[in-house]
Amino acid sequence: MALTAIPRVKNAILSTLEEAEALDGVTVAKGKEPTDPEYVWIVKGKATREFAAVGGRPPLNEDIDVTLRIVAVDGDDIESEDRAYELATAVEEALRDNDNLGDNVLFQRVRELEDGQLLFDQAWGFHVLMTVTAKARI
Repeated sequence: MALTAIPRVKNAILSTLEEAEALDGVTVAKGKEPTDPEYVWIVKGKATREFAAVGGRPPLNEDIDVTLRIVAVDGDDIESEDRAYELATAVEEALRDNDNLGDNVLFQRVRELEDGQLLFDQAWGFHVLMTVTAKARI
């Protein structure tokens, strides 16, 4: 039995986004942060466990939060913000269209959004942090 389902959930999200037509030409990655002017980066995962009712047994399910960073550097501030949210919408739609990510990932949904400006290679851009929550069986 695996310690956690975090790697499975992150890999399922990565595969889903790599196959999304709306993200063609956009770098989708986990691990090292990309340096492209547009990308979706799987930043981190965090698990909260549900334990079996009887003491000593391993956990059965996990609620997993995966943080994605969606970046766009596209001309000026307003264009960058608009493009970052276009990409975030494409991410959410791709995940919604593939609600069950398989491999004992029972469901997932976008739970939280946060945004802000960033300086990218001497140009201002914009980023959206998206938290995707999944329920997974270990």
